[in-house]
Amino acid sequence: MSDDAIRAKVAAKLRLAQQNSGSNGASQTNGKQGGRRLLRWDPSRWQLFERVPQYSTRVKSAPILPIRAPLSSIYEVHYSGRNNYAPSALMEKLIADTRSGSVVNVGTVIDATGSDVFLHDVKYVGVNGEWDDWDVEYVKLRIDIPEGRATINNAEEKDRDAHDDQMMAAFCTAVLGHMQGERKDMDVAVFGSEGYNFVGFLIVRYVCAPLVCAIVGLGGFSVC
Repeated sequence: MSDDAIRAKVAAKLRLAQQNSGSNGASQTNGKQGGRRLLRWDPSRWQLFERVPQYSTRVKSAPILPIRAPLSSIYEVHYSGRNNYAPSALMEKLIADTRSGSVVNVGTVIDATGSDVFLHDVKYVGVNGEWDDWDVEYVKLRIDIPEGRATINNAEEKDRDAHDDQMMAAFCTAVLGHMQGERKDMDVAVFGSEGYNFVGFLIVRYVCAPLVCAIVGLGGFSVC
């Protein structure tokens, strides 16, 4: 697909999202936050979050775009200014950049946080979530990230390695599902819980071992 064709599809997506956001706005504003585990960061951690770019460079050898975890507007009280880091704000920024030159057309977003902490609304009762407004498929990798990833205890190191292999398998399955589906000509965005370290790990292993990903059901991964 040519860049002009992609830009036309992105522009159509923007128009559709603007229409949907108008109809869903009341439900989003009135949605209950009770029962959700919210982020409990101290001020320095919120400052660090804001310093991390909203997204990085699209991987040239794979249709993958690392992004920072989008956050609901309920967290705006912690930001340094009147900023918005929700999924819609991210998509609008990506579209603006696409218009100015770089071509990115996200069709699937992968949540690799490994956590049930509330980041942003995926679905509302009776209406679509923000990703649906942008015609983006949301995929959550259902693998829990163990606490204390920075420890070097041998037993914990083995547990971490086992977890990483499970997360890698889930990531490969999600990317391959995208590549084999109707959105195969579009890009995959992926975010972790903080920064780009773990997301970078997943992407590097995927790029370095695509054949391993293709036979993910057989188990095991080679290290680049």
